[in-house]
Amino acid sequence: MFYIPVQLSGLDKRRKTIGLLHLVAGFFLIANSESAVLVLKYDRLADLAPLYFVAAVSLVYGFFRKKLDPSGKANLWIRLLQAITFLSLAIAFVQADNWGKAIPVLIWAALSAMLAFTDRVALQKPQLLVSTNGLSFPNGFGVKKLNWEQIESVTLRPDFLTLHLPANKFLQLELKEPLSPDAAEKLQDFCRRQIGKAAGRSPINQ
Repeated sequence: MFYIPVQLSGLDKRRKTIGLLHLVAGFFLIANSESAVLVLKYDRLADLAPLYFVAAVSLVYGFFRKKLDPSGKANLWIRLLQAITFLSLAIAFVQADNWGKAIPVLIWAALSAMLAFTDRVALQKPQLLVSTNGLSFPNGFGVKKLNWEQIESVTLRPDFLTLHLPANKFLQLELKEPLSPDAAEKLQDFCRRQIGKAAGRSPINQ
């Protein structure tokens, strides 16, 4: 099994949206606090305190995530907190028979729950896993997996690893740092053997 650090532009872009989406969630909660006053008749500070608290946490985390939590350990819990808050607010709007307000908030509850898990993928270290089961790497919202049956050959260069696929297609991954000659030889030999097994032929004859 090999773990190879790679540079994934899609993953980098997805990671940059994490803070932005926290900010949007925070401002959306603040905007809906006015609706809570008008529709739900929330006029006490105790009624609005949970909304403002989660909104404040979302905004602070959105602005300062890289400094406060560079590894993203708190991200999952803040997303779940947002999802619970949005869901509670949506249920309150439904009970008040105001579906116009409930549906957008319910959408945000579902989105926050989804982001709680897709963010975890984006915050992973970008690395290519090569094993007897195939190859896999994070691609922003999930994990891209390729079985050896889907791969015709592997070309390894100092800065790139290229996967040759059927129908003249290929997938190229940029390496964060060059592999040592010994590691590169072991990786290529391992890939040749796995491709040979998947194709039902001896790797010696490839």
